[in-house]
Amino acid sequence: MAVTTQFFNNFIKDVGLKRVNLSTDVFKAILVNSYAFDGTHEQKAQISGEPVTGYGYTAGGEILANTDWDFDVVNGFTRFDGDDITWQAAGGDIGPITGAVIYNSTITDPNTNRLMCYVDFGETVTISQDSEFKLTFHSDGVFSITPNA
Repeated sequence: MAVTTQFFNNFIKDVGLKRVNLSTDVFKAILVNSYAFDGTHEQKAQISGEPVTGYGYTAGGEILANTDWDFDVVNGFTRFDGDDITWQAAGGDIGPITGAVIYNSTITDPNTNRLMCYVDFGETVTISQDSEFKLTFHSDGVFSITPNA
């Protein structure tokens, strides 16, 4: 499965305008099915295909816990990281799903639930009853920024 991540245009703008505090804001991930990425989307309300609450999934998503925004002195880059997220199907299947959207659930100005990025799984997945699905982030974080030398 070829997983790709794309950033929403507004996220870069929100960082530049200091609407986002990567150290203290709360970020969440929702699962989606057949969402067609659109970089101009700004709010969670514009995202389609989220499963309804049930079978171990809660609409609105899971919190990206233990987030950290810091500079890696040894490797020379800045990274935003957090714990991997796991969904456990119980009482039925979750899905099908084709990706996840990470959004900021803290921002209220100018809109609520501002989008960060879309993770395309590259295939359709169903989390079968009594199984788990883990959204695992790269060892360099959810994203990293490396300055030009």
